[in-house]
Amino acid sequence: MIGNAKIALLSEDLNITEKVVQHMQAVGLTVDNVIENPTEVYRIGSDVPTIVLLVEPTGSVTLEDLCNALREGNRQVAIILLLKNINFSVMRDAVKIGVVDVLRLPDEITMLEKAVRDGLRSLNKDQRKHTQSKSGLSSSGGKVISFYSVKGGCGKTFLAANVAQAIRLSTDKRVLLIDLCLQFGGVQRMLNLQGQRSIADLDPVIHELDESHINNILFTLEHSGLNVLLGPAKPDIAELLTDHHIELLLSACRRYFDYIILDLPAELNKVSITALNESDQIIYIVTPDSPALFGLKAAMDFFERYGLIEGDKFKILVNKVSKKSDLTTKDIEKITGIPILAGIRSDYKAIKNAVNTGKPLLEKPKERVWNGVAKDVVKLSKQLVG
Repeated sequence: MIGNAKIALLSEDLNITEKVVQHMQAVGLTVDNVIENPTEVYRIGSDVPTIVLLVEPTGSVTLEDLCNALREGNRQVAIILLLKNINFSVMRDAVKIGVVDVLRLPDEITMLEKAVRDGLRSLNKDQRKHTQSKSGLSSSGGKVISFYSVKGGCGKTFLAANVAQAIRLSTDKRVLLIDLCLQFGGVQRMLNLQGQRSIADLDPVIHELDESHINNILFTLEHSGLNVLLGPAKPDIAELLTDHHIELLLSACRRYFDYIILDLPAELNKVSITALNESDQIIYIVTPDSPALFGLKAAMDFFERYGLIEGDKFKILVNKVSKKSDLTTKDIEKITGIPILAGIRSDYKAIKNAVNTGKPLLEKPKERVWNGVAKDVVKLSKQLVG
């Protein structure tokens, strides 16, 4: 078993069967079902997703017929073909009929674990597409929206938290706020959350993440139901989290949440770059002053190099707008050549009160919006989900 999927081995060769089972046990995986006769593929069952390790058939049953039989019995199946000898014709045919990977045994047995985990991701992706086609969500799953800026003090964390809250209050969707400022995140203080649960707790199960694993470490705001996932409290633990962790985390979160809001650090490292690449939308926060604009231009050069400004993915949000600002939103739009998504007015009193009390601008559904910055945040949230 791996994650939510069973592992089945279909092999007529007892020697290969023994080697595969032993290797899987050595890497901590279990073969749930071993089938020696190709005519008994029905024994795999159809109730759960299954990764099938298929040793190339030697009898009268062709590879294509066997793969078709497997899929007829279980629509949630990922097939990994195991060959005794290199045969490019068979490999080409395998790709055509949808086999997810081809390995030669015993030479490539050390690659089997990775192939199985890739097969699980393929199954999860197919399952997500099926769920989304029924629910009306996009083919990529839940929408990932990143809030980012190279400039500190621009209000990024405040906006990420309050936009996530506003989306949750105005829709019936599952919304998740993730603090990816892993070393010194501010979401916990911003929302006055008490506890030590964090992303780091997912490390032992990062390759098999399911909804229960994620739910076990979430904080949920009482009145709104907004889900929050915090970064580690200790910087030394944060250093152990890699770009691979983030990729697997976001892939899993897309399956279980409709909107995933990321609060990213100013530092551009493997973790933040991975999160930006995985994002459906990047909201770059800029304040209407010259230093912020210089930072924006430097960031845009970087983003263009990584292809992150293509299409409508990259948006500029101007925060702390006032009549006393050095630059107007139109000035920034003209200088960058990118349309401004929105402007959030400067409202020192309301923001200070929210930050000091550890409460979002809005706490309950249908709450009346009094101050200007809250109105701007609500308007922005509607733009993002519209």
